[in-house]
Amino acid sequence: MLDHLTTSALDLHNNSKYKHTLHETQRTQNINHGLTNINDSVFEFFLQVDDKRRQCQTEDALNCHGAGSLQYCKTVLLKDETLFKTWKLLLINFDPKISAKQVEYTMIASCTRDVYEDLIGQFCRIGDSQFRKDTMTRLGKLKQDSLRRRVVMRSKHTHSSDALALNMKYILEDQSENKLYSHLKLKSQIYDPNDVVFPSFLKSDLILLCKAYGIAAGNVQKSGLINQLCTVIPIFNTYFE
Repeated sequence: MLDHLTTSALDLHNNSKYKHTLHETQRTQNINHGLTNINDSVFEFFLQVDDKRRQCQTEDALNCHGAGSLQYCKTVLLKDETLFKTWKLLLINFDPKISAKQVEYTMIASCTRDVYEDLIGQFCRIGDSQFRKDTMTRLGKLKQDSLRRRVVMRSKHTHSSDALALNMKYILEDQSENKLYSHLKLKSQIYDPNDVVFPSFLKSDLILLCKAYGIAAGNVQKSGLINQLCTVIPIFNTYFE
C-alpha cells in the first residue's frame, strides 16, 4: 500500500512540479538511499497536514495543554475528515492484486485508517520536536533581550541616582582633603554621556562652584555657568579650598 505512494528519484526529477524541493532529499540521503521519494500528490497531502498542524500547534496551545500539546494536535488532525478523505483519494487506485502479498479488499479500509493514524502520529511528533525547539530558541532570545534592557535601565537608573545624590549639600559636607571626592564625582558626571550634568544644583550653587574653581561667573545664565564648569573641572588640579 505504501509503495503505491512512492516513486523513483528519476521520475521526480523528470516530472515533479516541486523540483526545487528535491535537493533536500538528495542532501540528507544516506549511502543506502533509505529516504523515501514520495510522489507529488502525497507531498501536497502533507503540505495540507502541515498547514493544519501549524494552526493547532501554537504557543497558546502549548501554554494551555503543556506536555499534552502533542496529543492535542494529533487528536485535532485525526478528527479532520477533510484530511482523511484526501488520504483515501491517494489510495483510490491502489490495486491489492499487484502487491507482493495478496490483500483482501475488506482489509483495505482498516489498513487505510491504521496507516493514516500512524503517519499523522509520526508527522506530529517530528513537527512538535521542531516547534518546541524553535519556541525555546525564541523565548531564550526574548529573555536575553529582556535582560539586556533591564541591565541598561538599571545602569541608567544608577547613573541618574548618583547624579541626583551629588548636590551642593554633599559637597559642603564632604570631609575629604580639598573635597577631592566631590571633585572626582563632578568630573565623572561630566565625562559620563548618560548623566545629566548638575541636575540638582541651583544657579546660586553653580556660582559658588565657579568661585571655588576660579571662574568669573559674572552675569551669566545657568546654562553658561554649567558650560564653563564642564570646561574647567576636567582639567582642574587644585580641587576646592
